[in-house]
Amino acid sequence: MHGRHVHEAVLTAYKRGEITSSAVTMHFVTPQYDEGPVFFHLPVPILPSDTAETLGKRVNQAEHLFQPLITDWVVRGIISWDGKNKDSLRVPDRYRWLPKS
Repeated sequence: MHGRHVHEAVLTAYKRGEITSSAVTMHFVTPQYDEGPVFFHLPVPILPSDTAETLGKRVNQAEHLFQPLITDWVVRGIISWDGKNKDSLRVPDRYRWLPKS
């Protein structure tokens, strides 16, 4: 699922009371789809008046704000992973953008 379809599905779950936010999430890529550890997770609140377009715009703005910084940290090794063990994920001290357990 991608694009508008994601935001429509998120809004459907919101209207059912299952969630209160969407999110921008970044993870390391592995051969298995979405199996790499998440190293960035930023909730994006859903507003009662949101449409797929308005929610998508806010999510996209958050992506554009954070992606260059976080990508730079991965390239420079400030955020790292050994490629095998999810517990080997390393982030800076006091890093606040990991998903809540």
